[in-house]
Amino acid sequence: MISKRDLRKVKQKNGEYIIRMGKKNLDNLLAQLELKDSGAVFFINKENKFDVLLHFDVQKKLELIKPDAIYVFNKQPFILFFDLTNENNEEIETDIHKKVWSFDNSPVIFVIKDKDISVYNALNYTQKDNSLEKIDISDEELEKQFSFWNLQSGATWKWLQEDYFI
Repeated sequence: MISKRDLRKVKQKNGEYIIRMGKKNLDNLLAQLELKDSGAVFFINKENKFDVLLHFDVQKKLELIKPDAIYVFNKQPFILFFDLTNENNEEIETDIHKKVWSFDNSPVIFVIKDKDISVYNALNYTQKDNSLEKIDISDEELEKQFSFWNLQSGATWKWLQEDYFI
């Protein structure tokens, strides 16, 4: 039985509410982006690894960063997903930002919290804010720009290159 406090009405789409709770936030996001069953997203397993062939150094760094999931294209983890829905600690997110920026292999990260989803340019870290550059994007634009087809076709990367990776 799901308690009322565990349920969160996040977004109304076509008259239906998308209900999110706990780790389901990440699953819902991936479903919205048509990535969930794409074969391009891999989840961290019990051994703190991903079931995809990655360079040894990249795999070791990912073990330290600990994303919940990664989007992989051409054997490179281009997007890291962090589900912080059950975390209320800003230090955790600050630590993620530092580690991801040092990683320098994934240009984008998603941080999923109880009430919002933030997208960051993982190639631009500002020490003043102890944060990666936030990509200001509406829900509709997020679904469009980060859809499976736009990621695979290169449209997402072209948009990011023009607007963020200057």
